[in-house]
Amino acid sequence: MPNFKKICDTVLSFVFTKRCRYCHSVCNITDEICETCAGEILEIQGDICYRCGCEKTVCNCKGKSHFYESVCAPFYYDGAPKKAVIMLKHKQIDTIIQGLAADMVRCVDSRYSHLYFDYCTFVPMHPDDEKARGYNQAKILAKNISDELDIPFFQLINKDYKTSSQHKLPENMRYGNLSGAFSFNALCGTDVTDMRILLCDDIKTTGATLDECAKVLLFAGAAEVRCVSACITKPQNKDDTKPKQ
Repeated sequence: MPNFKKICDTVLSFVFTKRCRYCHSVCNITDEICETCAGEILEIQGDICYRCGCEKTVCNCKGKSHFYESVCAPFYYDGAPKKAVIMLKHKQIDTIIQGLAADMVRCVDSRYSHLYFDYCTFVPMHPDDEKARGYNQAKILAKNISDELDIPFFQLINKDYKTSSQHKLPENMRYGNLSGAFSFNALCGTDVTDMRILLCDDIKTTGATLDECAKVLLFAGAAEVRCVSACITKPQNKDDTKPKQ
């Protein structure tokens, strides 16, 4: 005998289109995620290293110090969340923005529940790059997060000159690539002295970008910078680089 509920849900899906929050494909009207993406989500859980944001079982940061105090993210940069972040870099899709922002809010609520934030800001793009794209995804995510968590939102950092794409550079060149690229946005009219700031971005790889932005905020007088991103690149296991036998 046909499943009446399933038939109704299928019909409703065609009449009232529901989009998956990660890949933007049509999904069941009662679901937030399509069946494919539901099986491709790798959450960051358990005992976490707040220096790199990864689970301690895969962490290889060796306690490396940063200008930011800690970083967290709901997901590793893989599967469905990776698809969402990549799509967001090419097109401003409300479903994906709202979905990732909600995941980041959940992560902040969980990992930083003991903290109060004075301001929420984001990793800026160079004005020419933002104009070419039409938007800054980190800014949009940060604004959604600030609205949901009721944290005052400001653009506290400017990117003053263009740099090479970070993902195209080896790790040992990423910090030098960004050195001096950012400055405090004095025109925002906000005093960050002794303030705790939530710094948002879409993806964290080595942490070089977050580090440079956090340094700018600390030099401007901020007491502490905590970071949140939608995804964190999972460290590569050394065994993965060995040739297969």
